[in-house]
Amino acid sequence: MSSAVRLAGHLGLGARDQPLLAHLGRSVDPLDQIDALADHGFCGVQDLFLKLRPVAEQAAMAEHMARRGLQLSSFGGEPLHWNRPLWSAEDEAGQDTLAESVAHNIGLARRFTGAGAVCVAGLDPDRSRRAQIDAMTENLRHHAEAAAAAGLLLLVEPIAASRIAGLLLDRIEDGLAMVRAVAMPSVRLLFDIGHVAMMRTSCPRSPPAAM
Repeated sequence: MSSAVRLAGHLGLGARDQPLLAHLGRSVDPLDQIDALADHGFCGVQDLFLKLRPVAEQAAMAEHMARRGLQLSSFGGEPLHWNRPLWSAEDEAGQDTLAESVAHNIGLARRFTGAGAVCVAGLDPDRSRRAQIDAMTENLRHHAEAAAAAGLLLLVEPIAASRIAGLLLDRIEDGLAMVRAVAMPSVRLLFDIGHVAMMRTSCPRSPPAAM
């Protein structure tokens, strides 16, 4: 088994036309950026704004990535409403909207032969955090089987409140507990090192040695 680190480059981080490594490519066009990432040894592509790209552009990207040997590692599961309490919806209308979003993500996973959708949720001030965490856990469990059949990973990402306030999961412990509660291979934790560092999560330490 190879121990090589497999890296992916962002095609759209702050905006659809703002790739993280824009300077590497001939232009910010996604096909040029895919070429640049492949030429520099990257193995994958991330694109938080993939769902907002025209279908023809998505298809061209999928074909070009396959030709260059790159995989789609992750994309924004809901780029327009990422900070709303969609994944924690309990009402019928909210769950219907979530089902439509997941169906769209499943279509993208099939087009790109597998991918991960980043799942975050805004905090609803009118409901308890515990109730919202339980609702998101149940919604993930509900969609996990269909996601698995399409090669879609549902990536639960805790976000540091000091970086982006107002989101449901702002502690790595809560995200990990949620993934463990769902207990399905298609639901995984997205461990963002930067956000986790900003959370200042305490780690168990060994007792000090006797002097």
